[in-house]
Amino acid sequence: MRQMSFLQMALLLFGIIGGSVLRSQAASIDELVEADTLEQIATGFSFTEGPAWHPDGYLLFSDIPGNTIYKWLPDGRVETFRSPSGHANGLTFDRHGRLIACEHSNRRVSRTELDGTIVTLVSEYNGSRLNSPNDAVVKSDGGVYFTDLYGSGVGLGIPTGIQELPFNGVYRLSPDGETLELLEADIHTPNGLAFSPDKRVLYVADIMNSTVYAFDVQPDGLLANRRVFTHLSGYPDGMTVDMRGNLYVTDSMLGVQVYDSEGIHLGDIVTPEPPANCAFGGADNRTLFITAVTSVYRVQMKVQGALPYPADPEKALAVAPAPGITVNQSEIDSLVWIAGETAVQHDVYFGTDFNDVDNADVADTTGIYRGRQNTVIYTLPEALELGRNYYWRIDEVKADNTIHKGDIWSFTVADYLIVDDFESYTDDEGAGEAIYQTWIDGFGIADNGAQVGYLFRPYCEQTIVHGGFQSMPLLYVNEAGVTNSEATLTLTSLRDWTQAGLAELSLWFQGNPSNAAEPLYVGVSSSAGISAVVTHDDSSAATVRSWMQWRIPLQAFADLGINLTDVDELAIGLGSKGGAALGGSGTMYIDDIRLYASSPEIAVSWE
Repeated sequence: MRQMSFLQMALLLFGIIGGSVLRSQAASIDELVEADTLEQIATGFSFTEGPAWHPDGYLLFSDIPGNTIYKWLPDGRVETFRSPSGHANGLTFDRHGRLIACEHSNRRVSRTELDGTIVTLVSEYNGSRLNSPNDAVVKSDGGVYFTDLYGSGVGLGIPTGIQELPFNGVYRLSPDGETLELLEADIHTPNGLAFSPDKRVLYVADIMNSTVYAFDVQPDGLLANRRVFTHLSGYPDGMTVDMRGNLYVTDSMLGVQVYDSEGIHLGDIVTPEPPANCAFGGADNRTLFITAVTSVYRVQMKVQGALPYPADPEKALAVAPAPGITVNQSEIDSLVWIAGETAVQHDVYFGTDFNDVDNADVADTTGIYRGRQNTVIYTLPEALELGRNYYWRIDEVKADNTIHKGDIWSFTVADYLIVDDFESYTDDEGAGEAIYQTWIDGFGIADNGAQVGYLFRPYCEQTIVHGGFQSMPLLYVNEAGVTNSEATLTLTSLRDWTQAGLAELSLWFQGNPSNAAEPLYVGVSSSAGISAVVTHDDSSAATVRSWMQWRIPLQAFADLGINLTDVDELAIGLGSKGGAALGGSGTMYIDDIRLYASSPEIAVSWE
């Protein structure tokens, strides 16, 4: 704990320091969902579940009490696919297009072969019958992961039989179907499952505990690092993910809740009936199908669903970067994929134009073709441009030199570089990881009234955040002759602000109406000892109780004598360094400081 002054203790006791509001949404659900496109496409069932889209262009879903799996076609027809179904719940397809079904009353996981034959994949664990398989997902290597929950069909009138296993479990059936592994036995009511786009994270819904867990998927397929991904106010059931890594959780109380990969709630898709499961599909994989009690709904999306595997097992599967995502420049230095089943080598194609990448072959001399290699990792030799879309393709080469052309994948490099997103700080002062050990404030300095971080752990703000899980609390006290409160970051990297076409500095801030209306400013310094300050146009910015973005053209600092190739300090403060200030105290929250490669017209003032 940091030692506090009497004044700071008084401010804390009277509620001036600290405080909390609801977490700000980092992105709008409007960026994901096409407005006013929710529609009912089938109805008249008892309880729908298990939506699964087949690459041939149809949707399967189950009616659990009706003991039937139905097939919906894009022309609106609904046909019986299989009846009886063993009161099937969760459905999915493997990479060969075979249906995997979790059957409640048969207490098994089954597979429907391409010729229509139904085989049992698993019905026992260590000689005891499974409880009642609920949901399943298939990993890109062919491993089948499923949840087994005793009594999950009771409310639907399905007989449960005698419980032979004293726990509810999460299991993995090996790709060859020979080994069944119990992955988790202490989740109270495991239900829905979903993989992240790169298959490195498995999400598991604990329905009666209103919790979604996340696990890291190890190279051997086992799970590690169990952690709470999110708590819900309702009951999480079936789940799916999109290409950006957003998780869609059906909540029987609130609709389909959408979270980004960091667990931030982005918003809800509200349905007329309580939803039970959802899945992406459609011709372009931009339709979200939702099963909800008596009906099936669909909504058009602006983002594609994550593909569980290529429809053609001879094709490569993109792993990283996941197709369709936006990545930070510092996070992307290679391309990674899973090889097609018969590939012995791989032809790599990479560029900035879809058609160029699609049309290139091994005779290409423009730089699109990057060569043939034996490994499934290609290291990019060039630095990627900010804000640029990139496309890549992997053609699989068989032992007889037959080439199997791959799909085109894309990703976007974010149009900014991160100065500080405040996610790396901890409460470990011994390791030098506390935020106030990096952002130097006025603690113990007579003429600087700033304090970075709270006096007690956690030092970072973890509720009032713009993005991620933490922001920087910046407390200011411009009283008793102090006119200025400032926190300073010494830059150890990213000191050249002319690289990559950088044009502006951006930060997000939030204040409070109870704050004193002290001027908010940003200062930068160069190693030559020159400093420049830019003040926010709104003199009452510190009193705004919502997240506001401030984007400052870098030219404003250059005009004041800063050499932008050698910026060594960044300061954020409130008050006036000129000796005149209104005075007062308050708390500001700072988040997501970035350098952008574009600079729109922005009005600022500087001194």
